[in-house]
Amino acid sequence: MSDDFTYIKERLDAQESWHSAKAATYKKNYYLAETFTLVSGALIPVINVLNFSNPQYMELVQIASALLASVAVVAGGISKLFKFQDNWLNYRGVAEALGREKQFFLMQAEDYEVEDEMERRRILVERVEHILAENTAKFLALHRGKRIGATRQPKTATDGGE
Repeated sequence: MSDDFTYIKERLDAQESWHSAKAATYKKNYYLAETFTLVSGALIPVINVLNFSNPQYMELVQIASALLASVAVVAGGISKLFKFQDNWLNYRGVAEALGREKQFFLMQAEDYEVEDEMERRRILVERVEHILAENTAKFLALHRGKRIGATRQPKTATDGGE
């Protein structure tokens, strides 16, 4: 491979690093939100079974219980709203797919076992750009709440169509 093929460094490596960093961020956010949800949810029954003889403490227990419930609901809602787990897994999958294509290319393995260097490069670019385009479509579908590949079927006479 000659040094004039800058696609790997300028596009593939940059995209692999970006997707890997995004995956790490979403993973951290997912685990943080889940930890808050689990810990605050688990503390609610513990606080409620504490037996305080002073009525003043009972009011404090009620307030603490309500606050912990709020933390659990908000943390769970934020995690779901921002789709931390879905985004983490999606970005990680893309980073891994890009890395796999790069390794196949560099090792001249799989479909890259061709003699013509230009053909190998063309295959790499096509594969990488396909991975990135597919990811963009998945991302948009995820955030629009739709499935990939889901198309509207024309109505038939039996379901109210023509």
